[in-house]
Amino acid sequence: MKRTHASSLLLCLAAMLCLPSCSAFRRLANRGHDLVENPGRSAAVRLPAGLGALVGHAIAIPFTGLLLPSYAFAGATVESSDGHGPQRDRGDIRLPLVLAPQEYGSGAGALVLGAPFDWVASLFRAESPGPPEGVVAEAPELPPGETDPRLDFEVRPPRRPPAPGPVEPAK
Repeated sequence: MKRTHASSLLLCLAAMLCLPSCSAFRRLANRGHDLVENPGRSAAVRLPAGLGALVGHAIAIPFTGLLLPSYAFAGATVESSDGHGPQRDRGDIRLPLVLAPQEYGSGAGALVLGAPFDWVASLFRAESPGPPEGVVAEAPELPPGETDPRLDFEVRPPRRPPAPGPVEPAK
């Protein structure tokens, strides 16, 4: 009986470690975070989604504890769920691996509890709520040499310091 408990715990741990690498799960977590954070959604959607995010955080605590030693390694990072929307398929924010269960757990919990309420609310609205008024859409950076039509200057990369010359042996 104890062996079954240990194997199911290891299976859950393996699933939590594999889920952050799945881009589909990142999109789901981003959708859950949008249910909580988008002020265009009603409180009837945001409150259950927020409760789901809290439950997701609570469920992720043991996995965060198990991944705590990974914090010592600078290369142990995963992509954040932020930025995975309809317009973008990759995020530009990297998180330490130890924070991945919290990030993805809160998004998944918000989606599980908030999506049914959002579905009901969608029956009574014409279109999905976008960003709040006054928010400027993020645009990608221009490559060097291209000119932004909204600006009147050319984008130039920063100057690099000169390469160090050969080192002379000490006498």
